[in-house]
Amino acid sequence: MAPALAWLTALMVVPCALVLALAFFRRGIYGGIEYT
Repeated sequence: MAPALAWLTALMVVPCALVLALAFFRRGIYGGIEYT
């Protein structure tokens, strides 16, 4: 069960956390991210 949980965390939870974090940044003039 532990290897499956590690893969699930690496491939599902981490990308979802990154998308959630990027949702709070501003969009730049050409679609980039402004880290302000």
